[in-house]
Amino acid sequence: KVCAWLRGRSITKLVSIKHSMEATPPYSSLKEEPDPESADKTTPATLLCVTYKQHGQLRYRRSSHGGLGEEIDQSQVAHKLSYSESKKTLLSHCVPGWALPRKVVTWLLEMRCLADLIPGKKKASAEVQKDDEGIVSWSDGKKYSVQAKT
Repeated sequence: KVCAWLRGRSITKLVSIKHSMEATPPYSSLKEEPDPESADKTTPATLLCVTYKQHGQLRYRRSSHGGLGEEIDQSQVAHKLSYSESKKTLLSHCVPGWALPRKVVTWLLEMRCLADLIPGKKKASAEVQKDDEGIVSWSDGKKYSVQAKT
């Protein structure tokens, strides 16, 4: 991997991020906001702001040069993110020893907006029917029937 990187291959193409079983710091909120340091003022880059329950707010900036991204601490100092080959995920510089939450890693490396990463509520796909005998039935691939005892 080092040789490929030295030959100019992007680091994001060399790392293999897995669904990590590593502990991640608990967070209470995620939000996107414009990056004030963005060079393109017409379409500014976006920061991901994460409020951790025990570590306060940290911001994440995607790399514009094919890197892993940056973690910006509360004093606005940017730190390059690191990758753990053994853990197969990105590690926090500001919260040493902790892996980044999966949503943060996906946001950084897959260039997806936060709205794509937060699952919406599932809509009821089954229509419930009630017959004259009080039997309620529905189907979602399997057929279900229930009758209440009186």
